[in-house]
Amino acid sequence: MATRRHDPERRQRIIQAALEVITDSGMAACTHRSVAARADVPLGSMTYHFDSREALLEEAFGLLSAYMLDKWREQLEGVDSPAQACAAIVDWVCGDQPMAADTLIPMMELYVYAARNAPARRLIGDWAAQVQQTLGQYFEPATVRALDAVIEGITLHNIYSGGTIARAEVEAIVARISAGGELPG
Repeated sequence: MATRRHDPERRQRIIQAALEVITDSGMAACTHRSVAARADVPLGSMTYHFDSREALLEEAFGLLSAYMLDKWREQLEGVDSPAQACAAIVDWVCGDQPMAADTLIPMMELYVYAARNAPARRLIGDWAAQVQQTLGQYFEPATVRALDAVIEGITLHNIYSGGTIARAEVEAIVARISAGGELPG
């Protein structure tokens, strides 16, 4: 009888490999076989850890969401005023993080997947709620929703336009939206 190899990190490696496959080849290429090959695990490990491709995708997109939320929270560390929050938003939108291929491509795949998948929609909704909760420390609710939409919208625009909106323009947009929407201090 063969001995079972103890590999406590296998499940996490599989999830990370799924994100890599999505980033490199798209969600359609994210099969049990392609992910097993990327993670360097036996194909049988896939069905041992995940009862379906959808379960694997949900875990992979959950990992992406957690990573992006951690980066967002880091972006807002030390922010204690609406003006600083606006500067952090501009830095985020104009910085490298949301435009990095290893986050940008799977984020876009997640949005498309969520159009027809309720758990993925909930994941995006939870993600947006947490972003809005952090912004809610500085702005009233309508302003928070508008700023969140601007963050997502400018990121999408930059992807599809092949360029980026100039920092000065992003600063002006964020300033216009946030004007008058600050919480009383």
